[in-house]
Order: sequence, then C-alpha cells, then structure tokens
Amino acid sequence: MPAGKYSLYLYNDDSRDIQARATIERVSQPLRGEFLRTVAISGGILYRIDVRLPAMLTSLYLEQLCPETFMGVLALLSGSEYLQGRGEGKQLPWVQGKYTGTQERRRFNLILNEGEDADRFTALLDDASSRQRGTLLRELVIAGCVLHEFDNRFPRLISSLPVPPGTLAELQELAAELSGHAIAPNQPMPAEPTPVIRDEVPSSGTEVTRNNMKKMF
Repeated sequence: MPAGKYSLYLYNDDSRDIQARATIERVSQPLRGEFLRTVAISGGILYRIDVRLPAMLTSLYLEQLCPETFMGVLALLSGSEYLQGRGEGKQLPWVQGKYTGTQERRRFNLILNEGEDADRFTALLDDASSRQRGTLLRELVIAGCVLHEFDNRFPRLISSLPVPPGTLAELQELAAELSGHAIAPNQPMPAEPTPVIRDEVPSSGTEVTRNNMKKMF
C-alpha cells in the first residue's frame, strides 16, 4: 500500500525545471517511478541535514554542476575547507532532453511505498503549509536530481543507507569519497605565544651615584 502520492509540476519557462525534466526523462519509463522516489527521498535527507541545502542546490542547477561547486557549497554551509583532488575543473555532462508536447508544464506522479524513509519524507511535506508544499516538493526533487548529476550513485547511496547522513560533515565525507576530493582537516587554532617578561637591567653603581648627585645639586 503506498504511503503517499504526490503530483510534481515542472515548467518550461524555468531553466532549473527544464534541466530537472531532462534528467528525469533520460531515465527509461519503467524505471522512472523508482528514480523519482530515490531523488525525492535523497532531497528530503538533504533538507533534514540543513534546510538551506536544497534551495541552494536548486538555485545553482542552471547549466552544468561541477564537483568543485557542490563541494564548495557543503564547505560554505559547514564552515570548513576542502582540497581539490582528481577531476579538477571537470564538469559533469548534461545532455539536453527532448520534451513531448508543447504544454507549459509537465506533471510527474510521485508514489512513495511504506517504509521509514517514506514516513520521514511525508512528515516533511505534512509540516509545510498547503501553499508551500508544492514548492518544497519541487526543491527536494530538483536537489535529488543535482545529486544524480554530481554522481548517479549518490541519491541511491544516501537513500538506502540504514542510517542516512545526519550532518554536513558526514555528507561531505560521502561526497569526497565519490568525487575524489579530499577534505582539509580542521586545523587547531594556534596557541597564543606566552608573553616574555623581561627583567629590568639594574643600573650600574656609577650611574646611580651620578643621579643622586644631580638630585643634591
């Protein structure tokens, strides 16, 4: 029995929607339902890690998302640094899809099967207001498509883990393993140098006598 059924609308006048449609329509029809479930649940995991993450990835999903950009977003949100590894400067391929019909929008049906992942996802949508629910669903699905463009193994990996990543640091580690980017270790703050106390050099006896003579005369 399905745990929830939702309708997702992607429009022709938004470049991010167009690219998400291209990503979805590259998947064969028999596998498209499972693909939508996977990217939606993975987008929900990103939202639980940091509510800003799906919206930021959606705003960057314009042309080709390179691994450096994705790792940079994670580093920006977590306040950490990362070191570029193999694949430096390489952009992930994106093939423009062919769209059927001339309608202004395309509807996709998202059907979630019963399970803990589906329960967590439906709880996110239920907490949103009716006006925000459609926008949130769109952001979660597009964020999952961004993960697919980053590495097509990524959405299935984080959505199938017994314990999905719960922090930005854990997500960074998974992304680094898939992309070959090394995360810079947290450098400890340098200790402040101990102030050097200089002992006053005692004045010579001749100088002391001279000063006393000046005071007397």
